[in-house]
Amino acid sequence: MTSLSETAVATPPGGGSLPRSREQRRRIRGWMMFDWASQPFYTLLLTFVFGPYFAGIATQAFLASGMTEGAADAQAQTIWSWGQMTVGLLIAFSAPVLGAIADGSGRRMPWIVFFSMLYVLGSAALWWTMPDGSNLWFALVMFGVAFIGRGLSAVVDGTYEGWWLPMLVEAAHVIVLAYARLALPH
Repeated sequence: MTSLSETAVATPPGGGSLPRSREQRRRIRGWMMFDWASQPFYTLLLTFVFGPYFAGIATQAFLASGMTEGAADAQAQTIWSWGQMTVGLLIAFSAPVLGAIADGSGRRMPWIVFFSMLYVLGSAALWWTMPDGSNLWFALVMFGVAFIGRGLSAVVDGTYEGWWLPMLVEAAHVIVLAYARLALPH
């Protein structure tokens, strides 16, 4: 028999209910830690470190192939943007289906592990991006694999009913970083 304190429910801002059993609190803490640990992907790889690095080495590779500086810079930004757009559309169109399948299966953990492995392996493969730009397409594909892994792991991880605020904050964070990437000089 559970005590009233173990099953008490609080109302978070915005409505809904926050489960208070020990197991539910442990699961929510695990979800929050997973989400927090995944944030550097957007900050470091997408926006401030790998994105500019990729654009820089791609520009140098295109310059070496005989393009003018302006054309090389534009081409580098174009392939980076097209890569992100392609992967973003793939995530957007597959997320509802995969999210429904994961929710319907009742077991999210195998999905989270699979997509997290894509995320980790794709990110780790970026180590082999050559500074001379000789394997730009490899780097772009591996970044895409990592981006798909991160995006879909967030989808199948999902939120707890009535506790939507962390996912809203994550979505706002990604939008702000995307606009910062566009607004800041490269």
